[in-house]
Amino acid sequence: SAALTLPSMTHADPDVRSASTSAKDALKGAFDAAFARPELFGALSEAVATTAAAAADDDGDEDTRLETEMLRRFRRNGCGLEDGAKRAELSEKRAEIERTCSAFCASINDCSTVLTFTEDELDGVPDVARYSAVGEKEGGGVRRKVSLKAPDAMPVLQFCRNADTRKAVAVAMAEKCQSENTPRFLDVVRLRDECASILGAGSHAAFALE
Repeated sequence: SAALTLPSMTHADPDVRSASTSAKDALKGAFDAAFARPELFGALSEAVATTAAAAADDDGDEDTRLETEMLRRFRRNGCGLEDGAKRAELSEKRAEIERTCSAFCASINDCSTVLTFTEDELDGVPDVARYSAVGEKEGGGVRRKVSLKAPDAMPVLQFCRNADTRKAVAVAMAEKCQSENTPRFLDVVRLRDECASILGAGSHAAFALE
């Protein structure tokens, strides 16, 4: 439900963002657990096998496409594996991927990095007064705080006439949370490859393009 998950990316209160992230993880875990139940996979496979739609091409009617996609989702959660230990290993790795991805997104949403610019450096940006002032520059002139949140950063990238200012914001956004998120990114790449291997795919790319 968007009412539960959207605040993780948009709410100003960090406690609400954290609670929403936890709710999102719980929902994802519940869906993954449901699609990892071998008895449900077996029942659905048997039901599909008894219908005429099961023999139709994947590009056939809507029922066939739904059946094909549902069975694929069960298999991707390990239901096609006969080895229970492998299914459990896959389930744990997928859960670790979800936890890591949630931490990746949460760190970006919680990023508090702020850049400061003079009003001259922000020339061309609409309503520059809405950016909080942080004191006076030596020799006069107010400096304004620009966070890396989209409502602050995008007007600078779109309208600022000063190329150096645009570059500073663009570089800061590209490097946002890099130190903590790069290891998470590499962990997810590794885990996805390991999951694909358990499922018999040559790589995560081959798995994704199935």
